[in-house]
Amino acid sequence: MFGMLRYDATATLKTIRIPTLVVAANRDPACKPDASERIGQDVPTATLTSLAPAKHMGFREHHTEFAVLVRDFARSCLHTAPFSEKTIDKTVEARELR
Repeated sequence: MFGMLRYDATATLKTIRIPTLVVAANRDPACKPDASERIGQDVPTATLTSLAPAKHMGFREHHTEFAVLVRDFARSCLHTAPFSEKTIDKTVEARELR
């Protein structure tokens, strides 16, 4: 577990080219808000948002707000993707038929 504390992937952040939602928590003792802000700044396609007041489990503390953030982000990704919602519907239908 302590190995992850020495792991540094900051150089990789600038190479991420897919839509990325970064949800910070203003009182998170494990992933400090500064770290979330760094991720949001370094990932070129990042959308940074924050939950407050929230600690490390902010997504559970504010589950409704978190669900709305994820839903809206996912919808925004669909509108910028090189495929249409019809393509996604057909893919889902094909999987359901299996």
